[in-house]
Amino acid sequence: MRTRKMKLLLAAALMGLAGCTVPPATAEAPPQEQARRAPPMLPQASERAWEEPRSVVEGSTQFGIDLYKRLAEQGGNVFLSPTSLTTAFGLAYAGARGLTAEEMRRVVHYPAGESVHGELGALLRQYAIDGQGQRLAVANALWVQSGFPIEQSYLGLVRQHYSAEPRQVDFVRQPARAVAAVNQWAEANTNGRIKGLLTEQNVDALTRLILTNTVYMKADWLKPFEKGATRQEAFYPHGVPGPAPTPGGMEPPVRMSFMSQESFFRYMENGGDGPRFQAVELPYQGEEMSMVIFLPASPIGLAEFERALGAQRLHGWLDALSKAERRNVLLEIPKLKMEARHSLVPELKALGMRRAFSETEADFSGISKAGRLLIDDVLHQTFLEVDEKGTEAAAATAILIRTTSAPPTPVVFRANHPFFFLIRHNPTGWVLFIGRVRKPSDLKQ
Repeated sequence: MRTRKMKLLLAAALMGLAGCTVPPATAEAPPQEQARRAPPMLPQASERAWEEPRSVVEGSTQFGIDLYKRLAEQGGNVFLSPTSLTTAFGLAYAGARGLTAEEMRRVVHYPAGESVHGELGALLRQYAIDGQGQRLAVANALWVQSGFPIEQSYLGLVRQHYSAEPRQVDFVRQPARAVAAVNQWAEANTNGRIKGLLTEQNVDALTRLILTNTVYMKADWLKPFEKGATRQEAFYPHGVPGPAPTPGGMEPPVRMSFMSQESFFRYMENGGDGPRFQAVELPYQGEEMSMVIFLPASPIGLAEFERALGAQRLHGWLDALSKAERRNVLLEIPKLKMEARHSLVPELKALGMRRAFSETEADFSGISKAGRLLIDDVLHQTFLEVDEKGTEAAAATAILIRTTSAPPTPVVFRANHPFFFLIRHNPTGWVLFIGRVRKPSDLKQ
């Protein structure tokens, strides 16, 4: 059985669900009732075999949280995939050099040293799940301008650790066909959930390489919700009950379909150090994946929770939840369907990744030495659907790499009328000769 670490990445990606309404748990059932209703206990996380390098897992979670907080500043819902972003940037980091690589390492929170690619490769191999009621798949690909030379050492690395094969396309002469090829690949690897990842406006004659990653999961709940128990209830966007908008432009309550069930789930409350919240774990079939929902104790406590959020603290909460006893919980959560698309360049620059986007400072010479390459855009598209049966989620990331701009149109300097000139000694600035040309008939040709 795979371990709880998969849950860590899924929990970070689903932090946008933190505002979902979950009432406090009902009182525990008598011991006899617990024995009758509680499912067999799973081995504790500390007892499970685990091969994943913790540094990569924690780094990926922190990178996801960093981007989550940046996107949350824009208001509204947030949903992203730390796994997809960390893996896609692994493809770019494999060819980055010098200060460009160091900036990327800090922002994406990769561990120091070249072992990161081996560790990411180990993660990707362990994450493949295809069983009854559960599926998890990750795919990578390189889309290369036809005829553009790629370093063999780079190709060998991404093949070995990312199972990414180069695919020849023509961004220059056939951009529509190239974009269609990338989009068809992304759609096929996300069961049709990610469509139109690229548009023709995303590529031009300077595009040389696109690095793509997809993550797709679909899993049925271990304990499905009964459709008959789903009912319309109010969701309060600002945590302030009331039939009408409050002063200041706050949104009114929204009617949503809430799923409901009473059963035994791992449950904990955090009422001491840090933000106060309830947390519940909802396992999927096979128990290799779970959704974890954090519900702030205060109706307006999400902001406090987000301020306290960090990878180390999140992992600590998840460790505590994995060791918590199952409680009888009356669980009510809204059905969800979310789709999002982001160009993450502003957020990545704000986090400190600047050289990778610079025409004068980017260094991706590990990918190709045929001209200077830089990242032109980072596109991230996600899909989420949560219903009575289970959860379907997908993400795709595309990192578009182009060559620096072609030389600008030259300024015309045509000396076809009288002009002045001088000759000087540059180290000293001493003018050695001066003159002018005014009468071309006296010149010797």
